[in-house]
Amino acid sequence: MLVTEGDVAYLKRVYPDKQISMPSVRNQKILMLKLRGLSPGAIKRAMGADPDAGVDVPLDFLNTDTAKALIDLFRSREFKDVRCTREQLTNMLFESYHKAGSSMEEVAAIREIGKLNGLYKSDEQRSGVTINQIGNIQNVRQMERLSETELLQLVNGIQGMLDPAVLDAEPLPLPEYEEPSDE
Repeated sequence: MLVTEGDVAYLKRVYPDKQISMPSVRNQKILMLKLRGLSPGAIKRAMGADPDAGVDVPLDFLNTDTAKALIDLFRSREFKDVRCTREQLTNMLFESYHKAGSSMEEVAAIREIGKLNGLYKSDEQRSGVTINQIGNIQNVRQMERLSETELLQLVNGIQGMLDPAVLDAEPLPLPEYEEPSDE
């Protein structure tokens, strides 16, 4: 099932003024096809519409509050849940190595695997975080050991180097999302 009871409960809390309800299995399939980017005609064909036989599939569900809210929820999750681990990247580079058409491509893949996994001494030197030479912060561990007061002093010291437009910009609001319960 694409939509869970937790999803519907969450949407009812977020949109109390909308008519949100659990979609049928058929409507969930229509929604899934819409999220995959199919056109209305393609959705109808995938759902079994046959104009020659007089069989039509209404897509009215896509215009309901429930469908619109679910589309927003799933799209926000899609962007929020984009993650890639070092292991996944390493596996992709190994695949590239095996698919390489020339020795240059093989060597490039090998180098990237080594860099990704920190196997080169020069990478260790460059991978540090040098914030400023006044505070002599050169890596993340040093930053983690600083107190809040020291961090504030450090930030105040480098504010002159930062773009004022970035400092004055309002942070983008994030949609509130709670994981649906598996009840």
